[in-house]
Amino acid sequence: MAASADATLEIYVGIAMLLGLTTRLAAAVSIFMLLNYLFAKPSVTGIPGLDTADLVLSSIVLVTAAGRVAGLDQFLYRRFPRVPLW
Repeated sequence: MAASADATLEIYVGIAMLLGLTTRLAAAVSIFMLLNYLFAKPSVTGIPGLDTADLVLSSIVLVTAAGRVAGLDQFLYRRFPRVPLW
């Protein structure tokens, strides 16, 4: 059950980031998943891994709403400016 939910969320995040559709929600889901991955596997203290870099990138996407620049969120934001998802 958890594996299928994990795969579904990964597919959602990938498609949403590529299309620029609900990028803020996708970035929040990505941060949650990356934190789970980061805490689930052992790592060497002081050596940042790929998950750490992805966390930083997802945080930047969440804060800056990157989908409004070159994605479908741009059109949705013009149509529905009060919805915080885009």
